[in-house]
Amino acid sequence: MKNIQTYTYYLFFALLFIGKVIYAQLGPVPILDDQCVDAQPGSQWYWYDNDRDGWGGPNGSCRTSPGTGYVLRGGDCNDNNPNIKGPSIWYYDDDNDGFGAATGPTIRSCSKPANYVDNNKDCNDNNPNIKDPSRWYADIDEDGAGNPSDWVLSCTQPAGRVANTSDCDDNDPDIQQITWYRDEDGDGFGENTYTLIRCTRPGDNFYPQNTDLCPGVNGPTNGCPASGSDTAEHWNTVKVTSYDITENEIA
Repeated sequence: MKNIQTYTYYLFFALLFIGKVIYAQLGPVPILDDQCVDAQPGSQWYWYDNDRDGWGGPNGSCRTSPGTGYVLRGGDCNDNNPNIKGPSIWYYDDDNDGFGAATGPTIRSCSKPANYVDNNKDCNDNNPNIKDPSRWYADIDEDGAGNPSDWVLSCTQPAGRVANTSDCDDNDPDIQQITWYRDEDGDGFGENTYTLIRCTRPGDNFYPQNTDLCPGVNGPTNGCPASGSDTAEHWNTVKVTSYDITENEIA
């Protein structure tokens, strides 16, 4: 009876050893045993790391000391390339929108499985039109304008946050972005041909009003030339050509 127990004991650990070797050969070993139990107490599993990237290849062995080139984890996807390490986690993408679900199935693999992606950011994996989380910006002063430097990622709008970054001062609801009008002709009056919405003046040739009544002409009177000047006469003169009944031009 004692011999049978002894044989069973050794058979169990022999099969355990074989199983570990097969697993190391056929797939990654992300979780390592603290102790390798075999004929030598105190042994551990070690894998030879050919490219010295910290991940061992498929060749694992149970030993009392690691030896040169051995590490405590196997499963390197390419043990000849130090830039390629262990397997990645892939997330199932049910709606095929390029984003996986955080709560869906996962696979650890060196290569991308079909219908799996490398992220778990999908807000709704049953709807391809709903993808990854959006940025939401703090709106402390509750003016509907967000602070561009204070944001979080969320699938739904958090309380006290908005989707825009238009706030100039999130502690003062009265300070808002305004429209600035560029002065194209350099007379100090903004024109409606080019505008920018900013918190501060974009440049010296921008003004907060589009009061230029004569765009393209430099003038001191709302952008128009002063009355009586040569420019004013030229600007306000309209040439009219008249014809008589015989269609001859009348001088």
